[in-house]
Amino acid sequence: MKWINTGDVARFAELLRARAGQRPAATAVPSQPDPLDQLRKLAELRDAGIVTAEEFEAKKRQLLGL
Repeated sequence: MKWINTGDVARFAELLRARAGQRPAATAVPSQPDPLDQLRKLAELRDAGIVTAEEFEAKKRQLLGL
């Protein structure tokens, strides 16, 4: 690529190295889903007959740490 200046590439590489350790705050650790919201959704699935009562209870114990 003849139109790319070697100096531009070096400056771009320098910029990338300088910013390599910086992360935007929005990409920080994603938050965990709320267990109560998960239980509500799971209860809706149980009520709709998509999951069994046993599956619901097992997941509920897991979410509540019991």
